[in-house]
Amino acid sequence: MAKIDRAKALHCVETITGQNLTGTLSLAEDGIRVELYSFSKLFRIEAARPIYLIAQTGQVVSLHSNVGNGLGTNYHYDRPVYHQGFISNVAIVGHDRWVDTDKVKRVTFTAKHAMELLRHKAKIEALGKSESRKEEDFIIFEDKIDGVTFKAWYGGVFGFDFDVPKDL
Repeated sequence: MAKIDRAKALHCVETITGQNLTGTLSLAEDGIRVELYSFSKLFRIEAARPIYLIAQTGQVVSLHSNVGNGLGTNYHYDRPVYHQGFISNVAIVGHDRWVDTDKVKRVTFTAKHAMELLRHKAKIEALGKSESRKEEDFIIFEDKIDGVTFKAWYGGVFGFDFDVPKDL
């Protein structure tokens, strides 16, 4: 699967209206945004529903938890250009649509200042001193909601010469 460069806007086409509206998609760290355009007729996409796009990489981008960011028409002489924008809270990139009933097995992400937010001083000190650790020793929290388990844990970097982590 091609890697999407988060620093660049992507050309995309939506697949929910049947009009194949084109637009630009940004998956930047400061926000997930899409602007869609029609050069032939007015359109309106409901922000509360998922939006499915095909990016210029050929990957399907499923946008969930969307907020409308403007709907309008620009004119140049007698030529209207219709547009609608969205800000999304969740973007899932894959081979096909990710619908609400699909399960996610694993999510990996980074968040700025996460270590400060999730720092558990006693647990980190214990992991740094212990020579025999089990997977559950690294768990920060675990919760089950509607049959889905959510876990977060510390990652550790170990070397051959040390029994304790060099970095957590």
